[in-house]
Amino acid sequence: MVDAEAESGPAAGHVKARLAMMMVLVYGVQGSWWPVLAVHLRDLGVSGRGQGWIFATMALASLATPIGVGQLADRRWPTQRVMAAIFGLGFFWLAFFAFRSISHTPSLFLIFLSYWLISAPIYGLSASLAFRNLAQPHAEYGAVRLWGTAGWMAASWVVSGVMAIWAVPDRGAPEAFLVASVVSALAAGYCLFLPNTPPLAGGREHRAGWREGLELLRRPGVATYVLAAFGVCLTAPCVYQVLPPMLRDRGMPVAWVPMALTLGQFSEIAALAFLPRLMTWLGYRGTLALGIACWIMRFGTLAIEAPIWVALAGMPLHGMAIACFHVAGQLYLDTQAPSHLRASSQGLNMVVCNGVGALVGNVLAGELLGLFPGRYGPIFLVPTLVNLAVLVLFVTTFRPERDGEVPSASSASASLDRVRRAKPVASTRARRAPDRSRV
Repeated sequence: MVDAEAESGPAAGHVKARLAMMMVLVYGVQGSWWPVLAVHLRDLGVSGRGQGWIFATMALASLATPIGVGQLADRRWPTQRVMAAIFGLGFFWLAFFAFRSISHTPSLFLIFLSYWLISAPIYGLSASLAFRNLAQPHAEYGAVRLWGTAGWMAASWVVSGVMAIWAVPDRGAPEAFLVASVVSALAAGYCLFLPNTPPLAGGREHRAGWREGLELLRRPGVATYVLAAFGVCLTAPCVYQVLPPMLRDRGMPVAWVPMALTLGQFSEIAALAFLPRLMTWLGYRGTLALGIACWIMRFGTLAIEAPIWVALAGMPLHGMAIACFHVAGQLYLDTQAPSHLRASSQGLNMVVCNGVGALVGNVLAGELLGLFPGRYGPIFLVPTLVNLAVLVLFVTTFRPERDGEVPSASSASASLDRVRRAKPVASTRARRAPDRSRV
């Protein structure tokens, strides 16, 4: 394994290519089965409320594990080894679900919860590993992260093709879990060959990871971002919990639902490629606000119960929202974290977004499905109004410029240069990097 140092020239291009393939596999696992999970559960006879709680298992696990696992990567194990272990364990769960049909809602809840207790931290860890190994993460991360979207899309297309050939109507989507298990096994092996990314906090005394992560909330900009992220992630579950059944009720074959949902990811790839320049023009405040506005327009077009072609035409707004708010938010939070706590800061982001917000949001979406059966307009009106309130709050209170919290690409590059020059103190001590939270 290659040591974790930000390279330059051809070596830097090689590292970026390896990180891009990592993103393909990381997002390809969930992209294989998440888009059809709502349809799968409905075919198994799970109620709207039951679906909400099953979708919420990722959020419950995100509350329990990411900061703790982030601390493991920050202090004990190289990040790539932690990721390999997660994917290896996840393979067995996905393979089990591919070959066993279970329709008992409490059993499904426990099975999905066990999977996410293992796998929930993977997104924060992959982002942290990429930040550590890119020479200019502020400028380069978007181009690497977009390959995660490509991986999600490719996996969805493969699942659509497999289901079009072998799927049995009204039997769920076990083929999706089979594809996911294969991708997870590939990811486990690939992670072992990623750049070695050892702990940065190994030789230092620290307080508990939860307390360290929560200390970031003392910064006004971080506190406002976290509150906005909670509101946005409160509504995001409607995309994969409500939209797939709506498409199927409008006449779309279940095999084509995963491919239809990837229409929004074309725009996500373009937005991620353009993200560094967009942040240069708009700053974090403008970019994050644009992402929230895209969510408002996306859910608004679904709330009017327009024809199916309107629902499909609005898919690009989903991709722009992901890039401009969720990915830009990761970058913003990384600039605020001390160097030895970057994995933990992404764990905090996971707890807020995929933890508390998604937990309440998934349960809410399930309740709305039960309250308005077959009536999707009132369901989508709720996230439209919530995001509108979030946007008003955000644009009136988020002021990162006051605290010098918007770094330039050159300052980020200078900070990473110092990380690159840092040398190990001893074989048992982790490489230290300067705190760039106030660069």
